[in-house]
Amino acid sequence: MDLQFTLPSRTQITNIGFDSYYQGCPGCKSKIYAVQHTSHKSVQEIGTPFIRNIHNVESKTVRCGKCGWQGSPEHPYYPKNYTVTLGVITYALKAALGTDNCSAKTIASQLHSQHHVDIDDKTVQKWIDHHQDTFLNEIGCDWDTPAVISPLISSFPSLEVTPDPPPYASKKSLRERMRSTLQAKLFLQQIQRRPSRSES
Repeated sequence: MDLQFTLPSRTQITNIGFDSYYQGCPGCKSKIYAVQHTSHKSVQEIGTPFIRNIHNVESKTVRCGKCGWQGSPEHPYYPKNYTVTLGVITYALKAALGTDNCSAKTIASQLHSQHHVDIDDKTVQKWIDHHQDTFLNEIGCDWDTPAVISPLISSFPSLEVTPDPPPYASKKSLRERMRSTLQAKLFLQQIQRRPSRSES
């Protein structure tokens, strides 16, 4: 039987209601509120080559029914003034600042072809320039030696390893950091392979 290949493409829409993420008044924690204004925005989420993933997010300006606080609570996964989710931004930053070391142009192309996210490379570069410090400070250590090994490595005076490394604000410094970590791991493995005096 011959296969009939097609390239199906469809849009998957997810509705995110205000009550699904509203945690209550930031002042008194009451969830009783009066609605003063309601709006909706559509944001792009990571999809697949065949599925465009769109989230319709409901936002409200509310007034607390108990203490009178007024505001427009935001969902952290849907940053204000962005047309994409936090997941898309994280994908771009990891591709740029991680071991892949992709350019903004490559990332924008990958997002379009593999994940059905339409964004230009200039916007991706703005994300990198604006958020790289915060990104590396918060999750950059996930690419390093596991924390359980750090005390073992730091016990060797010949290795200069900082248990709590300072912020790294560039791709070059991150690569250097990862390279030095790999060297430390290899050195530790060599030490562990050596037989102890009692065994020799």
